[in-house]
Amino acid sequence: MNQNIELEKTEASALGPRLEIKDFRLFLQHELVERCKKNNAYSLRSFARFLQVDPSTLSQVLRRKRKLTRKTLLRIASRLGLGPDEISRFDESSPVPLDATQSAYELTLDVFKLIADWYHYAIFELVTLQNFRSDARWIARTLGITVSEAHSAVERLQRLSLIEVDKNGRWKQGQDLITTAGNPFTVSAFRKLQRQVLDKAITALEELPIAIRDQTSMTMAMNSKRIPEVKNQIKKFRRELCKYLQQDQVRDCVYNLGVSFYPLTQEVKE
Repeated sequence: MNQNIELEKTEASALGPRLEIKDFRLFLQHELVERCKKNNAYSLRSFARFLQVDPSTLSQVLRRKRKLTRKTLLRIASRLGLGPDEISRFDESSPVPLDATQSAYELTLDVFKLIADWYHYAIFELVTLQNFRSDARWIARTLGITVSEAHSAVERLQRLSLIEVDKNGRWKQGQDLITTAGNPFTVSAFRKLQRQVLDKAITALEELPIAIRDQTSMTMAMNSKRIPEVKNQIKKFRRELCKYLQQDQVRDCVYNLGVSFYPLTQEVKE
């Protein structure tokens, strides 16, 4: 079952430079993104060909669906020109496979920066619509963006294998779920995306009829110790709603759900 894009801000520092990455899966994602930045034609398939591994195997490794053996890790590290000291910093057990019920492409900071604008995620969902047309002009008209933005976004999504084209020329999602929920970063790219989402919510509030939108709020007193559990409940609600809505194989529109939860009170120091 196709699932939506889940983007979540977490309270920690950004990923460090290449030499500080200790998870080999994240290191591979970092290398792929750096190569994509330097060459617009570079893709996950290009990277797999360079590493001399099967593209589907590399895709599964990046999604935590497959675990690398130490032998394969050493072979790939050798292809990347890593020395013994660099290799030694990697945890032999990483990447750790996801639970069997999950299927997620966890965005690293580098990948997220490439696709920080909201329309990347809209296009990712757009390809599942019954009336989808693989035409940049149609995509641009449907989402209210420029044709050049549509072209660029599609190219980025394809290079990262988030969107694929099958042998019949049909576009499809290359991953089931895109998520940042498991990654510890708080960066300007994330704030940029959420600012865009909030701006679009304001536009919807002012211009769209109430019949096709729902914007409400609730003010409540609470114990601050419950904040972590509230976040978990919100995440659970998002995923359950997504699962419910995507039971329908016939889809004709793309919606965005934004949940805001923030304090109205401030800490007062004596």
